[in-house]
Amino acid sequence: MSDIETLVAELEQLPDAAREKARALVEATLALHREGLGRMLELGGAPLREAAVRDGLVSALLALHDLHPLGLEERARAAVERARAELGAAGILAELLSVEDGVVRARVQGARPEDARRMLGEALWAAAPDAAAIEIEAVGPVVQLRVGA
Repeated sequence: MSDIETLVAELEQLPDAAREKARALVEATLALHREGLGRMLELGGAPLREAAVRDGLVSALLALHDLHPLGLEERARAAVERARAELGAAGILAELLSVEDGVVRARVQGARPEDARRMLGEALWAAAPDAAAIEIEAVGPVVQLRVGA
């Protein structure tokens, strides 16, 4: 995606007329891709849809084109569940807090919370590239103190 982001940033520097033509070209190309992907899903039926959802890249492409059979919240919840295994092995808790108006909110808690935030963020963006935003609260480890042993 970074190549695309770089190109978009470069296009933003073009004069208005050229930038608008470039946007129109991208929108037309995306519309064609969306229509073609939708037709492929129809022709392939349930087996193709199920295989597409299991493939990370194809799943993200379907989400970007608003063709994914699973909703944003369901995909975000599944991404957090998948990330929990890896994060849990490092003693980090992860939870999905909410999905509202396209904004996914989650929390990580444990050692190295910033690393955990990055890892969960990557998992969520991969599963939900169509999210308006992903906000992850990072909390340090919980320390239990015993009074009077």
